[in-house]
Amino acid sequence: NAKGIVLFRRGDDNGAIRAFREAMRLDPQNTDACFNLGSLYCYRNKHDLAISVLRGGLKEHRQSVKLHYCLGWAFMLKGETAGAIECLQKVISLDSGYVNAYNRLGDIYFERGEHHRAVEQYRKAIAAAPDLAEAYRMLGRTYAAMKEYQKAIHNYQKAVERDRTDAETYRRIAELYAAKRQPAKEKANYRRAAKLGDTLSQQWCTANGVEY
Repeated sequence: NAKGIVLFRRGDDNGAIRAFREAMRLDPQNTDACFNLGSLYCYRNKHDLAISVLRGGLKEHRQSVKLHYCLGWAFMLKGETAGAIECLQKVISLDSGYVNAYNRLGDIYFERGEHHRAVEQYRKAIAAAPDLAEAYRMLGRTYAAMKEYQKAIHNYQKAVERDRTDAETYRRIAELYAAKRQPAKEKANYRRAAKLGDTLSQQWCTANGVEY
């Protein structure tokens, strides 16, 4: 399994696959190797292979949170949202604190235009891990899509409080202040994003004569 990880990091996918499969042959109880092989297939957009491997692993390890999660990810990448939702809900039933499962469910509902359901999932993620930025960022995105701009700004600001290097989120805040016609706050956030290297914000600052 360790050899497979090293080979994957070196870009030798075929060698990594052989190593992970050998680990699974030597130790059928090794969920790490199954998870790593499934993840590798996901990264390489071989979704059907990932699904096959992970389902095989779950026959041996029906309560494995990480295998259910990875299978849900494979279904998401393949565009089979019903299968993804089922897997992610299973993850939550096994581990109610598994933050990524809530975030991925939120992403699915967001893409389906079910914004209120997305909000519910992101709020659950925040309740499970209030110091992580991702759920706040995704919640801000969802409120922006709902045109609830003040709520969007509030959650985006919560995100950058936790990750002050997040240039894109500063830009999103600037765009919302532009929609609310608050130019001073718009400029301040574009400048922050530009300083952090956001290209679009740098272009905006240049076009508007704002130093960063």
